[in-house]
Amino acid sequence: MRHARAALVVALVTCVGRLARAQEPAAEEDALSRARAAFFEGVAAEDRRDYGAAVAAYERARAITLSPQLLFNLASCRERLGELLRARDTFEEARALAEARGAAEIEAEARARRDGVAARVPRLLLRARASAAGAAIRVDGAPVEPGAGPVLLEPGTHRVVAEREGAGPFELTFDAAPGTERVVEIELLERRLVVVEERRPSPPSKQVNYTPAVALGGAAAVSGVVAVVTGALGYAGRDRYLELNGAPTAENRAEREELAARGNTLYVTSAIFTGVFVVAGAAAVYFTIAPPRRSNRAGEILPGWRFATR
Repeated sequence: MRHARAALVVALVTCVGRLARAQEPAAEEDALSRARAAFFEGVAAEDRRDYGAAVAAYERARAITLSPQLLFNLASCRERLGELLRARDTFEEARALAEARGAAEIEAEARARRDGVAARVPRLLLRARASAAGAAIRVDGAPVEPGAGPVLLEPGTHRVVAEREGAGPFELTFDAAPGTERVVEIELLERRLVVVEERRPSPPSKQVNYTPAVALGGAAAVSGVVAVVTGALGYAGRDRYLELNGAPTAENRAEREELAARGNTLYVTSAIFTGVFVVAGAAAVYFTIAPPRRSNRAGEILPGWRFATR
């Protein structure tokens, strides 16, 4: 009986193990299906410019699986929402994962976006003068050591509290705008902690890349010159052709044919370069006045699963 029970236990354990192994692929596929659904829900929300809903959907997909493009999309939405610190960190995650997986294009773009966002993160520099030594300073409830370096903030409203034994607390509430740096110095004056200097530099001017506009403008200018020159040459040959064609003879037949062929070539060339001039000129104007847009990208969230974002 004891041996029979032991055999039964072994059989049950074996069956349970086989059942568990059979269920694992099904459970994994179900999880990946939920990740795909969440991802495409995020893409649809981005198309509607509902970036809050897109972040929530991408986070659900992120809880199941990771890919460089998923993290890139998530970081882009955080940037759109003004969450610059979180966007910077997520772009760095996307860059690191892309590097690990050999996705060089996504790695380069994530690095560029990370650096661009990092330059816009608001900074706070806190300094305590000698009279305020030992003061406990907190920014949004988190302790900060004066002079330890800049405190990086999300854009929005923030609160600085400084207090020390025997001196009443000092509070400062301020708005941090993207690209700004604020310097606050604290001094103990008449048993009160006070701000003695508060500097708020203007945000840096936005850097605009006019290289495409300049290149297209140059192409338009060259095309316009070529179109005018070829058109003028064709028109000049037209007078000679009409003169000879008015009194056609066997002797001037070869010249007439040559003038006709040359004129057709010049007119076609002029028409082509006129078209290039119009298209390049219009594109140059667009790139001069139109705001930058996120480029279309294709990526991979799971092996064999391709998708595109707009």
